Amino acid sequence: MIAETLTPNQRKALAALLTNPTTAAAARACGLSDRVITKYKTLPQFAAALAEGREAQLSEAVNSLAASYGAAVGTLRSIAENPKEQAQARVNAAKALLDYGLRFSEASSGGSAMRVVFVDDIPGAPLPAPRNQEEAQPDADT
Repeated sequence: MIAETLTPNQRKALAALLTNPTTAAAARACGLSDRVITKYKTLPQFAAALAEGREAQLSEAVNSLAASYGAAVGTLRSIAENPKEQAQARVNAAKALLDYGLRFSEASSGGSAMRVVFVDDIPGAPLPAPRNQEEAQPDADT
């Protein structure tokens, strides 16, 4: 871990930067001046430790979000499938499920977009049976 190579004051500054929204707030929190912390941020070892800490925070946040996906999807499904809910709420929930499902599909497939293929675009594929008598009758013009 890079932070182990830092001085005690640099470690205090690092911890403060990782838990405060601004350099000024971090300086107040750890008792060092804004100028000293700004100088630390220019040092390669400190900058690397700060980047490592922020990456760990981001990873933790992503894992926390991922842990709540199941509950969120369950909530949306229960709204979409509940006939007692208002129609607009059900439509919104269904749209959200479709949207997030497509985004997840794209993300998990390396960013390649989902492609819709229609049966009549596939050479030799059987066409679906007509749904009614009108579809079964070919046009007189063709």
